[in-house]
Amino acid sequence: MGGLLTDPSTVGVYGVSLTGTLFLIATWRLTAHLFGYCTGCGGSGGGDRAEGLTMRRSFHSLLWIAMLFEMLGYAEMLGFRLSEDENKSEKWGYCLLEVLGRCTFEFGAFSVATVLWFFTVKSSRAGQGVGTGTNEEHFQNFGKLYFLPFLVLLVFFALTTHSIFVAVDLVQGDDETLHDWKYNSSEHQRHLVAEGCWWAIHGVMVLTCGWLMYLRLLGLPSYRSLRASQKTPILTRMLVTLFSCAACYEMRAVMIFLARTSLDDDDPDAEDFENGHVWWICAMWVPTLVPSTLLLYAFRRLERRPSWIEGVPESTASAIPGPSPPDEIWKSFKRIIYDSNGEEDYSDDSSFDYTSYRSDDDFDDGIDTLLTPLQDPRHNEIFS
Repeated sequence: MGGLLTDPSTVGVYGVSLTGTLFLIATWRLTAHLFGYCTGCGGSGGGDRAEGLTMRRSFHSLLWIAMLFEMLGYAEMLGFRLSEDENKSEKWGYCLLEVLGRCTFEFGAFSVATVLWFFTVKSSRAGQGVGTGTNEEHFQNFGKLYFLPFLVLLVFFALTTHSIFVAVDLVQGDDETLHDWKYNSSEHQRHLVAEGCWWAIHGVMVLTCGWLMYLRLLGLPSYRSLRASQKTPILTRMLVTLFSCAACYEMRAVMIFLARTSLDDDDPDAEDFENGHVWWICAMWVPTLVPSTLLLYAFRRLERRPSWIEGVPESTASAIPGPSPPDEIWKSFKRIIYDSNGEEDYSDDSSFDYTSYRSDDDFDDGIDTLLTPLQDPRHNEIFS
């Protein structure tokens, strides 16, 4: 495996296959979010979709650009020349793959996902029961933590700015080969340190978000009344994605730090750490594939349109039908939990019809009841 993954052609084949697949999926989901196509995705039709640039559309757009750039970078390894000069072409491939693709747009897509999670937890229904306080009180209690989503975006813009300088230094530098540039460029070395630090911090932020989400869920009396076997699928669906993403971010940070350390070798002919099998698997492919797949699934549902639209009178907005009552969704969700555990002792005095709430998306509706903002169409919800 190690010998295979030091061959650029082999790396290019694996890389194009991985990023090409994610590119096609991102294209499909971006089209769905832009035009409201949602067959089998649990979303709403075009007439109910949100307008404008939303958080989920931003995520899909950034991921789409990242996969496009990375796919071109891997294609260069297969002989797709980006310049007539071979060394220039190799530099452009590295620039698209690792400077712009990974550090700029991929980090940006994952940052948008983290920000969306933070705002979801901040505005959630969970934790608003008796004795738990209001959202405003929770915001005051955890105010020092809620600055994190703004820090994520600030880091994204800072890395993007620095990536531009690194790209210019790479393409227009005096070093003849990419290998020489890696060892001689102080911009590149500083960039590795900065990127490694911010991937590591990003992972910690995601873990913090997962912990806040768990605390908010514990504040819901209906959740506390469930058996442990019934809580497990809820926690699994909610937290596995966050913790898996955080682990991938931390692994990528470690690999980037190791890449920076390898540049301190005085031997100019030393093996390039960024061309080894450990680098490709642990720094590039796994931290791209796992979070991208999980987030594409988690954000597959389309945004609901906000009811407040400039120029639309209140009388018209009030006529827009609202969402299903949270109590009804929770009852349906609880029924699914009992059924999935093979338990027959569930009883409820209501006449609510559970038969139409048995799909995978209905399970998400139950979780959304706990962890998403109220979708009252008469309010201008920024994050849906």
